[in-house]
Amino acid sequence: MKSESVDVFALHGFLGSKEDWKSVFHYLREEKPRWKLHAIDLFLDFNQTAEAQHLNPATSISTSATPISTMDDWALCFNSWVLKNTSQSSRRILVGYSMGGRLALHALEKNPTLWSGAVFLSTNPGLSTPQEKQIRIDNDKNWAKRFANEEFSHVLADWNSQSVFKNSSEPARNRESSNLKKIEQALLDWSLGNQKNFREVKDLWSLRQVWAAGEKDTKFSELLKTLPTSEQLQKWVIEEVSHRLLFEAPQEVAHFIVRVGSPIIG
Repeated sequence: MKSESVDVFALHGFLGSKEDWKSVFHYLREEKPRWKLHAIDLFLDFNQTAEAQHLNPATSISTSATPISTMDDWALCFNSWVLKNTSQSSRRILVGYSMGGRLALHALEKNPTLWSGAVFLSTNPGLSTPQEKQIRIDNDKNWAKRFANEEFSHVLADWNSQSVFKNSSEPARNRESSNLKKIEQALLDWSLGNQKNFREVKDLWSLRQVWAAGEKDTKFSELLKTLPTSEQLQKWVIEEVSHRLLFEAPQEVAHFIVRVGSPIIG
């Protein structure tokens, strides 16, 4: 019997790195040791690695390194890179946390047939009104300015004090391990205010997918209720955890990925 070919691509959140997936991948390898796991680092310096060359907010997948200014542009480049680096028979599963989940939405929209399923963790499907979007753009511009000009530790403390992160754990972040230019670009180019409302993208909801949020994260657990009804969509609220599901519920996240990536029997 031919072994299954599954490629999992995981996109981290704002201020994160591919190391954030370490615990999730630990549990995933225990259950699916043959699956190929790809944690994409969105904030590495250009030319530091092949992945960084293609997948950070300042560069495109082309050798000319044309600047990327929109999430749609990033999605096209990412999908092209994935297609070139996986076999035709592979089941490709896309997983995104927070900002990474929003980028994943754009990738799915641009080429839904490329992907067999997706998992969205603490992900915002989009704002509804132009007024809401402009408020978010202005807010992200302010954060970008602060990260560029103020002491990193002070801005980070203020960032982590936001209500959405209440009762939420977070690994240590420091200025040396954080590319401030890429952080600033991500806040400006990948702002939620620049994102479309994916509830209105009908083709997206025919794909097999799981959306999850923490019980203590009231904002995002309520957002789950606003998603369209679809036979392919499962919604999960994980008990006793908050926003940062990668660190607070890695085993449950791995379970969601297995659920989406395994073939349907019957």
